[in-house]
Formats: sequence, C-alpha cells, structure tokens
Amino acid sequence: FRSFNCDYHEKIRPWFQTYIYYLLSFLIPVKNPFLLATVIRLFNGLLGWYSITLLLKRFLNEKNQAKYLLLYSCIWFVPFLFVRTSSESLSTSLFFIGLYFFSDRKKQSNSYLSGLLWGMSFLCRYQMGIAIFAANLFYLLKYKNFKFLIRHSIVVIASILLVGGLVDYWGYGQWVISPVNYFTENILKSRASTFGTDPVWYYLLRPMIKGIPPFSILLCFAMFSYWWKRKV
Repeated sequence: FRSFNCDYHEKIRPWFQTYIYYLLSFLIPVKNPFLLATVIRLFNGLLGWYSITLLLKRFLNEKNQAKYLLLYSCIWFVPFLFVRTSSESLSTSLFFIGLYFFSDRKKQSNSYLSGLLWGMSFLCRYQMGIAIFAANLFYLLKYKNFKFLIRHSIVVIASILLVGGLVDYWGYGQWVISPVNYFTENILKSRASTFGTDPVWYYLLRPMIKGIPPFSILLCFAMFSYWWKRKV
C-alpha cells in the first residue's frame, strides 16, 4: 500500500489497463467481485490465445498452425500467465497482435494499427518499449523501409501521448505524462534500484531454473536456436 501511495503521488503509473477493466465492468454489469474477476481473467486469456493464433497464422504455414496452437495451449505456464490480470499479460497480447500487423508491409493501414497497438502495449507496461525498439531496429536493418518505419513510429508516439494522456487525466484528474515521471523517478533518481539489482546473466539463467528443468532448458534452447537461424 505504501508503494502504491507513492506511485500515485509521483504519478508514475499509467491508468490504461485499469481503464480497460473499468470499461469491462460497464459492458458486463456483474456486481459479484469474484465473478467480475473471472470475467476479466477470461478476457485476458482469450486475448492472449487470439494473439498467439495470429502469430501462428502469420509465421507458419496452414498445415502446422493447428498443431502448434495445441502445443502452446498445453504448455502449462502459457494459459496461466495469460489469464493473470497483470501488466505483463495484457501488454504481451497487445504486442503480439500489433506484430501481426507490423509484419505485413503490403497495407499502409497496418502501420497505423500496429503503431496504435504497440503504443497501448507500452502503456500497459513501459518495459515493452525495449521489445518495440528491438522490432523496429530489426525491421530497419533487414528491410531499410524508412518511410514505413517513420510513419509507424509516429503512430506509436501519438498513441502513447494521446491515449495515455487522456486515460491518465481520467485517473489522476490532471494532465500528466506518466512515462516521463516513471523514467525520472526510477532511472534518474534510482528508485528502481531499491527493489534489487541483478546482472545481465540473471535473466538468462533464471528462466531455466524457475521453468521446471529439463523442460525449461529445452524451451530456452529452442528459443535461441530459432533466433540464431533467423538473425539479420
């Protein structure tokens, strides 16, 4: 509670995800809080499942789509993580759906849709900015389509400022740019370091340990193998 009160006072947290659930409570008039929590979890889970379906549709041939969708659905932590009402789950779903449109450069409208979705993904969790930057950098190095990239980046920034600004005004009651406040408090003032610091290799080893070996080791190996074969 103390941390939440400080976050609210410093205005560093976005209200976007809260607003999504607030709208759901009006669209589905459920008074029982436990039932409402179930509805929100179902929303998150279905959105996550839909995002994976779109990715498989984009990057796999039709013959293998159903097989891999079943495989992903049966990996225990995939549905578990998607149904959680966390910023990680919703931001990942929005990022995957945006990636579906981002990877198709034939339609100009896709740059607007992917930019809007990635901006909202960032508003759910600021750390998704790293994934957004990496995807844009990959696209720039591989395709060198500056026009598409500039148009897409403008939409991402506009989505963050306009959608985020309006929703944060609803939550805080005044105009703020919460990502700037977050950067100031956690990076410039080093507030984030009070929660602990870890070396880079922590994020390489921890998934293998916490993800139930040897299953987690096979998954990490498959991930790096896929990345290595498709590097720029």
